[in-house]
Amino acid sequence: LIGLTSEPVTITMEDDTVRTWTMALVGYDQTATELAAYLYGGIPPRPGFNHTLHGGIWNVGGITSGAAVVTLTYEAPATYVSAFPVPASVTSNTVTWESSTGFTGFEPNYYSATFNLPPDTALLGDQLVSTLTVTQDSVEFTLDNNTATLTQTVVGSYDPNDKLVFPKDAYHIENDSTLDYTIRFQ
Repeated sequence: LIGLTSEPVTITMEDDTVRTWTMALVGYDQTATELAAYLYGGIPPRPGFNHTLHGGIWNVGGITSGAAVVTLTYEAPATYVSAFPVPASVTSNTVTWESSTGFTGFEPNYYSATFNLPPDTALLGDQLVSTLTVTQDSVEFTLDNNTATLTQTVVGSYDPNDKLVFPKDAYHIENDSTLDYTIRFQ
Protein backbone atom coordinates (compact mmCIF):
# COMPACT_ATOMS: atom_id res chain seq x y z
CA LEU A 1 0.00 0.00 0.00
CA ILE A 2 1.16 3.48 -0.78
CA GLY A 3 2.26 5.51 2.22
CA LEU A 4 3.26 2.54 4.36
CA THR A 5 6.43 2.74 6.39
CA SER A 6 9.11 0.27 5.46
CA GLU A 7 9.99 -0.54 9.07
CA PRO A 8 7.64 -2.34 11.46
CA VAL A 9 6.57 -0.60 14.66
CA THR A 10 6.81 -2.84 17.72
CA ILE A 11 4.39 -2.47 20.63
CA THR A 12 5.11 -4.43 23.79
CA MET A 13 2.24 -5.00 26.21
CA GLU A 14 2.64 -5.46 29.97
CA ASP A 15 2.64 -9.00 31.33
CA ASP A 16 -0.72 -10.33 32.28
CA THR A 17 -1.46 -13.44 34.24
CA VAL A 18 -1.48 -15.62 31.12
CA ARG A 19 1.27 -14.44 28.73
CA THR A 20 3.24 -11.51 27.27
CA TRP A 21 1.92 -9.99 24.05
CA THR A 22 4.12 -8.39 21.39
CA MET A 23 2.70 -6.97 18.16
CA ALA A 24 4.51 -5.73 15.07
CA LEU A 25 2.41 -3.14 13.25
CA VAL A 26 3.16 -1.72 9.83
CA GLY A 27 1.17 1.39 9.08
CA TYR A 28 1.06 4.73 7.36
CA ASP A 29 3.96 7.10 7.84
CA GLN A 30 2.78 9.57 10.46
CA THR A 31 5.42 12.15 9.53
CA ALA A 32 4.45 12.70 5.89
CA THR A 33 1.69 14.02 3.67
CA GLU A 34 0.09 11.62 1.20
CA LEU A 35 -3.12 12.59 -0.56
CA ALA A 36 -5.31 9.99 -2.26
CA ALA A 37 -8.32 10.73 -4.51
CA TYR A 38 -11.34 8.50 -5.02
CA LEU A 39 -14.45 8.92 -7.16
CA TYR A 40 -17.67 6.95 -7.53
CA GLY A 41 -21.12 7.47 -8.98
CA GLY A 42 -24.56 7.07 -7.49
CA ILE A 43 -27.45 6.49 -9.86
CA PRO A 44 -25.99 6.00 -13.37
CA PRO A 45 -26.39 8.81 -15.88
CA ARG A 46 -29.74 8.66 -17.73
CA PRO A 47 -30.98 10.94 -20.52
CA GLY A 48 -33.15 13.74 -19.15
CA PHE A 49 -32.19 13.17 -15.51
CA ASN A 50 -29.65 14.37 -12.95
CA HIS A 51 -26.83 12.16 -11.74
CA THR A 52 -24.34 12.83 -8.96
CA LEU A 53 -20.65 12.04 -8.68
CA HIS A 54 -19.24 11.52 -5.20
CA GLY A 55 -15.60 11.59 -4.30
CA GLY A 56 -13.06 12.76 -1.89
CA ILE A 57 -9.53 13.37 -0.91
CA TRP A 58 -8.06 11.38 1.94
CA ASN A 59 -4.80 12.45 3.57
CA VAL A 60 -3.38 9.04 4.47
CA GLY A 61 -0.25 10.70 5.90
CA GLY A 62 -0.05 11.95 9.45
CA ILE A 63 0.59 15.64 8.93
CA THR A 64 -1.49 18.40 7.38
CA SER A 65 -0.93 18.85 3.66
CA GLY A 66 -0.06 22.10 1.98
CA ALA A 67 -2.62 24.29 0.27
CA ALA A 68 -4.50 22.13 -2.22
CA VAL A 69 -6.69 22.39 -5.30
CA VAL A 70 -9.28 19.71 -6.14
CA THR A 71 -10.67 19.54 -9.69
CA LEU A 72 -13.46 17.43 -11.11
CA THR A 73 -13.65 17.21 -14.89
CA TYR A 74 -16.71 15.80 -16.64
CA GLU A 75 -17.75 15.23 -20.24
CA ALA A 76 -20.31 17.01 -22.37
CA PRO A 77 -23.19 16.71 -22.98
CA ALA A 78 -23.54 16.62 -19.19
CA THR A 79 -24.21 20.07 -17.75
CA TYR A 80 -23.37 21.29 -14.26
CA VAL A 81 -26.27 21.63 -11.80
CA SER A 82 -24.76 21.99 -8.31
CA ALA A 83 -21.93 20.90 -6.02
CA PHE A 84 -21.08 20.45 -2.36
CA PRO A 85 -19.17 22.07 -0.84
CA VAL A 86 -19.64 25.23 -2.89
CA PRO A 87 -16.83 25.22 -5.49
CA ALA A 88 -14.36 28.05 -6.00
CA SER A 89 -15.20 27.98 -9.73
CA VAL A 90 -17.10 26.15 -12.43
CA THR A 91 -15.73 26.70 -15.92
CA SER A 92 -16.21 24.76 -19.12
CA ASN A 93 -16.32 21.13 -17.93
CA THR A 94 -14.35 21.60 -14.70
CA VAL A 95 -15.48 22.10 -11.12
CA THR A 96 -12.72 23.43 -8.83
CA TRP A 97 -12.49 23.51 -5.03
CA GLU A 98 -9.63 25.16 -3.14
CA SER A 99 -8.29 24.42 0.34
CA SER A 100 -5.91 27.14 1.47
CA THR A 101 -5.38 25.39 4.82
CA GLY A 102 -4.65 21.95 3.32
CA PHE A 103 -5.98 18.59 4.50
CA THR A 104 -5.52 17.32 8.06
CA GLY A 105 -3.65 14.02 8.47
CA PHE A 106 -5.77 10.85 8.37
CA GLU A 107 -8.91 12.87 7.58
CA PRO A 108 -11.35 12.33 4.68
CA ASN A 109 -12.68 15.32 2.75
CA TYR A 110 -15.85 14.75 0.73
CA TYR A 111 -17.03 16.36 -2.51
CA SER A 112 -20.04 15.84 -4.74
CA ALA A 113 -21.33 17.39 -7.94
CA THR A 114 -24.63 16.92 -9.73
CA PHE A 115 -24.99 17.00 -13.52
CA ASN A 116 -27.86 16.73 -15.97
CA LEU A 117 -28.02 14.94 -19.32
CA PRO A 118 -30.28 16.20 -22.12
CA PRO A 119 -33.31 13.99 -22.87
CA ASP A 120 -31.74 12.36 -25.93
CA THR A 121 -32.03 8.57 -26.28
CA ALA A 122 -29.13 8.66 -28.78
CA LEU A 123 -26.90 9.01 -25.68
CA LEU A 124 -27.78 5.49 -24.49
CA GLY A 125 -24.64 3.36 -24.30
CA ASP A 126 -22.24 6.35 -24.42
CA GLN A 127 -19.37 6.33 -21.94
CA LEU A 128 -18.93 9.41 -19.73
CA VAL A 129 -15.48 9.78 -18.20
CA SER A 130 -14.99 11.90 -15.08
CA THR A 131 -11.74 12.60 -13.26
CA LEU A 132 -11.09 13.90 -9.74
CA THR A 133 -7.58 15.27 -9.17
CA VAL A 134 -5.83 16.90 -6.22
CA THR A 135 -2.64 18.97 -6.35
CA GLN A 136 -0.80 20.50 -3.41
CA ASP A 137 2.43 22.31 -2.63
CA SER A 138 3.88 19.63 -0.27
CA VAL A 139 6.07 16.65 -1.16
CA GLU A 140 4.36 13.24 -1.36
CA PHE A 141 5.58 9.64 -1.65
CA THR A 142 3.77 9.22 -4.94
CA LEU A 143 1.47 11.23 -7.18
CA ASP A 144 -0.08 8.08 -8.71
CA ASN A 145 -2.99 8.15 -6.25
CA ASN A 146 -3.76 11.87 -6.68
CA THR A 147 -6.15 11.18 -9.57
CA ALA A 148 -9.24 8.99 -9.68
CA THR A 149 -11.14 8.26 -12.90
CA LEU A 150 -14.68 6.98 -13.26
CA THR A 151 -16.26 5.75 -16.50
CA GLN A 152 -20.03 5.47 -16.50
CA THR A 153 -22.33 4.14 -19.21
CA VAL A 154 -25.41 6.20 -20.04
CA VAL A 155 -28.34 3.91 -19.39
CA GLY A 156 -32.04 4.05 -19.93
CA SER A 157 -34.88 1.78 -20.52
CA TYR A 158 -37.15 1.58 -23.51
CA ASP A 159 -39.77 -0.45 -21.69
CA PRO A 160 -39.06 1.85 -19.33
CA ASN A 161 -38.40 -0.75 -16.63
CA ASP A 162 -34.72 -0.69 -15.69
CA LYS A 163 -33.19 -2.62 -12.85
CA LEU A 164 -30.04 -1.81 -10.84
CA VAL A 165 -28.13 -3.76 -8.20
CA PHE A 166 -25.49 -2.51 -5.74
CA PRO A 167 -22.76 -3.59 -5.36
CA LYS A 168 -22.65 -4.27 -9.07
CA ASP A 169 -19.17 -5.56 -9.85
CA ALA A 170 -17.61 -6.41 -6.51
CA TYR A 171 -19.85 -8.56 -4.33
CA HIS A 172 -17.83 -10.55 -1.81
CA ILE A 173 -19.92 -13.36 -0.41
CA GLU A 174 -17.79 -13.55 2.76
CA ASN A 175 -18.02 -9.79 3.50
CA ASP A 176 -21.25 -8.53 1.96
CA SER A 177 -24.57 -9.68 3.27
CA THR A 178 -27.05 -7.80 1.10
CA LEU A 179 -27.66 -6.71 -2.46
CA ASP A 180 -29.63 -3.48 -2.94
CA TYR A 181 -31.97 -3.47 -5.92
CA THR A 182 -33.62 -0.48 -7.60
CA ILE A 183 -36.46 -1.36 -9.98
CA ARG A 184 -38.19 1.35 -11.96
CA PHE A 185 -41.48 0.45 -13.60
CA GLN A 186 -44.59 1.99 -15.12
